[in-house]
Amino acid sequence: MNGSMNEKEWKAFQSMLEEKVKGTFMELFNSQITEINKDQIIGTFTVEPIHLNPNGIIHGGVHASVLDSIMGLAVVVARPNEKLVTTMLNIHYLTALKEGTLGVSAKVLHQTNQTLTTEGEIRSEEGELVAIATGSYRVINK
Repeated sequence: MNGSMNEKEWKAFQSMLEEKVKGTFMELFNSQITEINKDQIIGTFTVEPIHLNPNGIIHGGVHASVLDSIMGLAVVVARPNEKLVTTMLNIHYLTALKEGTLGVSAKVLHQTNQTLTTEGEIRSEEGELVAIATGSYRVINK
């Protein structure tokens, strides 16, 4: 539970965040948020043929989009009343996969008044590390 919210407020915030994802780019990945807490956001996405590159493996842009999305949700959890945008995304592709429901997670590592630094990962159904990322996000409350 988020330290500045009571349990009822935190549940309402979780519902709002899940609702915010509906109808967005994240739905292209059959994404679901499975857990939200103050330290980490966890979810899944299901690979479909449209997510593959011509070599028959998950396209690197899909990895990047999923990681940026889940890390972006982590910054929303950390700073729910502010607007933030990605300023840097760094990804390491570790394993080539063709199918499955993959686990994704992200957390905020550091934050200042204007920037947040995150890390995220994608894992196979068997728990194998598929990709890792770090990202920077900037507050744009103007």
